[in-house]
Amino acid sequence: MTSHSVYWGDGLFLRPHHFQRLELHSQESLRLSESWATPNHYGLIRLSYEQDALSNWRISLRECHLRLPDGSQIRYPEDCHIAAVTIPRTAFTNSESRVRVYAGISELRRGSSNIGPLQTSPPARYVLHDEDVEDENRAGNPQTLQFRKLNPQILIGSDAIKGFDAVPIMQLRLGSTAEAPPQIDTDYIPPLLAVDAWEPLTSFVRNVTNRLGALADQLARQMNDRGVAFGSGHREDLERILHLHAINSSLGGLGWLPISRGVHPQTVYCEFCRAAGELAIFRSERKIAELPVYDHDNPGPCFRELGKLLEVESSEVPYERIPFSAQGLQMSVR
Repeated sequence: MTSHSVYWGDGLFLRPHHFQRLELHSQESLRLSESWATPNHYGLIRLSYEQDALSNWRISLRECHLRLPDGSQIRYPEDCHIAAVTIPRTAFTNSESRVRVYAGISELRRGSSNIGPLQTSPPARYVLHDEDVEDENRAGNPQTLQFRKLNPQILIGSDAIKGFDAVPIMQLRLGSTAEAPPQIDTDYIPPLLAVDAWEPLTSFVRNVTNRLGALADQLARQMNDRGVAFGSGHREDLERILHLHAINSSLGGLGWLPISRGVHPQTVYCEFCRAAGELAIFRSERKIAELPVYDHDNPGPCFRELGKLLEVESSEVPYERIPFSAQGLQMSVR
């Protein structure tokens, strides 16, 4: 959508159109700035849902904060209302079906009304809302003003998002038994603006970091117990030193991720790729594998692939049979 700035000149007769175009131009400039600075600028910030409702074939959100690809920001329940919806049983064609669930608003339609009551078909982009507003400078002068509030909807299935600006918020699959209600498919990760918006991804990042931290502790104990030093001259000691150095370097970029809020998943992806490169020499291939491409709309597969690259192989040096030789009353190995 192209939005030019309004020409303000002497004698201009103000109309609602001027203020609408002023607001539209400001929003469009902000959206372009965000999308150019951060290409993956849309997704979930916060999401929670009613598990009991899902057990009854309904989707009911407790909280939903997200930014749409067009830059619109949804904050439920603070700024808008999102009605619960029933999951149609026909959405699942078989037991292996996966159904995407979206949150979105109707696209802005030029030449048509974009505001209406809550219950319209198709849903209006905005609903009208009256609110008493106090004068911020002088008390005792409240005025009733009308505001446009976004009218977001829960949309089930890819066909339902036609005519909407929407982002996926979850994916459903059927339960393990024939009569079981749908469940959240934890293999799917929706587009996120913060890793902590999706608990399965947060747990995954924490597990990877903890696994590397445990290996670092193990190697450090071995070095301390055996008195390993840089000048020892043993090949296996040098390998342990380099291995611990690589893991410590990786943890320097990974260790803060599980305890930080608001970290973009692409930042995690970059740190995972860096760690995979640090540790590649200690894998059997001795070189870094082809790295998966980050897909903001479905980041789950790339994170699972990187998780495999960060599964550290056994750091123990293969056993070699070396005979003892007698030197007086002592046995030694050379």
